[in-house]
Amino acid sequence: ALPGWRREQLREALDVVDSVSAAPSSPGHLAGRQGGARAHFDVDEVAETHTVDSAEAALELAESLAALCAPPGAGRLCEEGCGERQRILGLDAEWRPDTRFASNPPSLLQLAFFRPEGHGDEATPSPSPQDRLTIWLVDLLALERSDLEMDEAVASLKDALGEVLLSPSVRIIGFALQHDFDKLASLSGWRCFDRATHVVDLSDAAAGNLLEGGSQPAIGLSAQLKLWTGRTLDKAMQCSDWARRPLTLAQARYAAADVACLFPLLEALQRHSPKAIPERDIVAHKTGARRVGEGVEAHAQHSRGVAVSAGDAVRTVVDKLVETGCCRLATAAEAACGAERVEINSLLFVMDPLARKPKAGDEAGADTTELLLVLSPASDMVDVKWLSNYLGVPKRRVRMATPEECEDWFGAVPGRVPPMPLRHGVRVMAMPSLRHEPVVSSGIVASSGESGRLLLVDNPAEAIPLLAATAHAVLAQGDAADVPFEWLPDPRGGKLTLDDIVCD
Repeated sequence: ALPGWRREQLREALDVVDSVSAAPSSPGHLAGRQGGARAHFDVDEVAETHTVDSAEAALELAESLAALCAPPGAGRLCEEGCGERQRILGLDAEWRPDTRFASNPPSLLQLAFFRPEGHGDEATPSPSPQDRLTIWLVDLLALERSDLEMDEAVASLKDALGEVLLSPSVRIIGFALQHDFDKLASLSGWRCFDRATHVVDLSDAAAGNLLEGGSQPAIGLSAQLKLWTGRTLDKAMQCSDWARRPLTLAQARYAAADVACLFPLLEALQRHSPKAIPERDIVAHKTGARRVGEGVEAHAQHSRGVAVSAGDAVRTVVDKLVETGCCRLATAAEAACGAERVEINSLLFVMDPLARKPKAGDEAGADTTELLLVLSPASDMVDVKWLSNYLGVPKRRVRMATPEECEDWFGAVPGRVPPMPLRHGVRVMAMPSLRHEPVVSSGIVASSGESGRLLLVDNPAEAIPLLAATAHAVLAQGDAADVPFEWLPDPRGGKLTLDDIVCD
């Protein structure tokens, strides 16, 4: 995992290589390099977005998917990406970033397709150029709620998805779709993702043998979109916490753009590729990201209990700080009404003891396990090697906590970790950017420990240490001595070599 500033260095280096190696006839040159700056991909210009987090919304999506298969006379992909646009389904998924010790299940499914007015028997055979793409953000966590109405709606949605994914008249498009299907098939009860036919994987379509003038390196969706269309895609939310609810506005916009941009990329590939766009079938390989069988419901009940306890603890701390005005609880709608805040991640790390018997000269605490809570902007990543160097321990001793450790040791459900300790002995650390502009002026938004509410924090330079001290005082029943909180140094302050950046 590279921190944000390192990723920017590598992006700049790739841009230099890209600008030098691009042939004059390359699609990127034709689409985006004439006239200088590239256009940013704005999802609001090309699509309307719906959130699927209720039984009613799930049924509406199921009906729209059924209509996608219904019209007769469907053929292969058209040369210019029009006329049969309603026969194409874009698909993507998001999940909490995986670690070496935990593979996390998908939290969000994104679907996109053209839905003509009067879909169904009254649907027009071909959408007009003015038709807008419809994006559906399927909240997989919200659909887990168990009641009769939701169960029936989700069952209908699964049936409709299974029909579309196997339909000979609908093409499924995505980018590196094998990984998405592997993840989605791991969800208990979602067997509709076990197999898909007539799949157009745009990562394959953009491979070197489809480009004029030679091969291109295997690069991600954002870079391919820039190369072929000249439009840029903001990937700041890619590694944010997708299991936290409610999602932020920035996350929702990122998720919508990630699936909507597949359509202009497909059209650019069709215009410039000298070969036919390949199709293939996908068979999912389950990743084991989700417990299966009877253990799912038992674990879900345990997680709900942990979330309730975490939410109660956060409310206690906020109530004690009400007179300071530094923080408050709010719903997602209430949070969206004010000024845009910086989203932060509350990352849980474990510093393991040495695997051998401690010897003279070992660092202090080498024979104990230490719990770390690291607060960082959601757009940045915390480099474990840099963190272990700061702690003065080998990198092998520092790792992300597993989901079970989050609940049992830290007292929080993964994806709903508040920016304060919930257990004794948790060492709280914060990245230095949280006490400097522009974060200080805008404030931060974080998880409150439970679904449906967010924690809004003003002036985080003063409020973050105060939250940690108050939480420790509550845990210690009034004794707040020796509060384990510290501001981390600037990761850019260390001296790094090229080997540190590229070969870590």
